Amino acid sequence: AFASEIKALRTLPWVSADPDLGVARTYLSDGSLARGNRTFFRDIQCFPAAHSLLISAGGRRWDCYWPAPALATDTSFRRQPGDDDRIEEFKSLLIDAVALQLRSDVAIGSCLSGGLDSSSIVSVAAGLRSSNLLVAGRRHREREANPHLAFFAQFREAGIDERPYVDAVVAATGVELHTTTPDTDLFLESLPGILYAQDEPFGSTSIVAQYHVMRIAHEAGVKVLLDGQGADELLGGYVRYPAMRLAGALRNPRTAWQAGRVMVAERGPFRAPFGYMVIGSRRMPARLNRRRMPSAWIGRAENSLGQSIEEPRSEPGTLLAKKLWFDVAADNLPDLLRYEDRNSMAFGIEARVPFLDHRLAEASLLLPDRLKIAGRNQRKIVLKEAMQGIVPNEVLSRRDKVAFQPPEKRWLAEATPVWRRL
Repeated sequence: AFASEIKALRTLPWVSADPDLGVARTYLSDGSLARGNRTFFRDIQCFPAAHSLLISAGGRRWDCYWPAPALATDTSFRRQPGDDDRIEEFKSLLIDAVALQLRSDVAIGSCLSGGLDSSSIVSVAAGLRSSNLLVAGRRHREREANPHLAFFAQFREAGIDERPYVDAVVAATGVELHTTTPDTDLFLESLPGILYAQDEPFGSTSIVAQYHVMRIAHEAGVKVLLDGQGADELLGGYVRYPAMRLAGALRNPRTAWQAGRVMVAERGPFRAPFGYMVIGSRRMPARLNRRRMPSAWIGRAENSLGQSIEEPRSEPGTLLAKKLWFDVAADNLPDLLRYEDRNSMAFGIEARVPFLDHRLAEASLLLPDRLKIAGRNQRKIVLKEAMQGIVPNEVLSRRDKVAFQPPEKRWLAEATPVWRRL
């Protein structure tokens, strides 16, 4: 049996609701959701990404229609003569990807935070609609001149309020902004619907904020939303990536001395995590994860319940490139896309992700490390340079961006008395 959601399969009398205890235990002990094609239900598996399945009288045949792409092999730091051409190619591919995904016969909009990724999507879309940005060989479509709506979840707590940067994008592009500000009451009220939509546990309450972004888009009559998912994994946007980039350069005799100079210049900011990554692992060991729960709460780890995630096939590449591909194909991104798909389809919205256009993804993974990360606070270099003159400088120059997140600690603290009364 096949279905787009687990809940459909659960209606079948011969599909058990028994849990996959290995998946459940890993989630409870380490907070990890990376599980390959397994789900929290023992009898239900995910269909493998980039595969097709042919079922016939002769049996079943799996085919992979998008094989592992080539990866970057250059760990050097100094800019090369061809780098400007690489940045220009990236820019052209991104603009073309947005142009393709703006095609719609229904109302279309974008998710918008104050970060670089969603701001790039909104800014490029605005440039295409005004004809300030042109795509070679593509006819300007009249419907692309229609007003473009943007949807934003605002939280006013210090350190997570993105409103000034969102306002800068709105002022520069002229998009129509719709805002939601979920509070603890709305968090509690919406949890049953979110759990129903998601089918499985999730990693944080950022899923709640995303759910309400989809809700206000639905209320505005929007049927298609563009989002910036994938840019962090393809271009090295997370704070854990600079250590991996330096570790790869240190392991290469040709660039080790350059990596050493960067470490000295930044006064050794990576320490223990960096030292671990130098060994060559792509994943932080469970013993370093502070969220582990005592085995007395969740049971002893049995070999039969053990969980391992299959390494995705990959070409030779730098340590950073292999880590990025691992996160794109197996670890981080599949969960984020699943969350977004469930949240958007709960409101009848099609979510589109221009950064994951296969041409752009392949070109991004081939970019040398230096066009992704220059230092601890200099990440996604290629995107920042490609968006010069398109995205407002306030967004391009910021270095305080935090992951999309609501005031989770306050929500949970205020919700706990309510739950205790249940």
